[in-house]
Amino acid sequence: MIKLYSRTQRLNNSNKMHSTNLAFSLVEILIAITIFAVSLAPLIGIFLQSQRSTESAIDYYRAQNIAISEIERLKALSILHPAVFYKSFPKLRTVTKDFDKYHLVLTVDPEVKISTISSFDNSSVDIYVKEAAAEIFWESRGKKASLLFKTTLR
Repeated sequence: MIKLYSRTQRLNNSNKMHSTNLAFSLVEILIAITIFAVSLAPLIGIFLQSQRSTESAIDYYRAQNIAISEIERLKALSILHPAVFYKSFPKLRTVTKDFDKYHLVLTVDPEVKISTISSFDNSSVDIYVKEAAAEIFWESRGKKASLLFKTTLR
């Protein structure tokens, strides 16, 4: 016996067959989303750690820049205006300054004695130099950090 189907019945039957083969079930979608979320979680952690490291590097860079600029300012003062330098720093002196979140402690000693022995005649030689130390303190993400920069001035 031959069955005759109308055009609409044939379309409905063909749509039913294709819809079950082409569609994703809810379980498959949930599994795919779970796999995606599990693989994405470590990447988010890596990005957050990278951001913290970058902020820390920026803080150290700014602190170093402040320390070096203050030391260079003192070097220029000791070379260009030695009378003003010795009037400002006649003996060991500590100066503090604040720059935004950075706290600078600048210590200047105008006469640091360095003793050495001559290799020619074994005589003692004393050299007096000007020494400066810049120590910077700041707080980043609840942690305290510091940087110490010491050098001699001309």
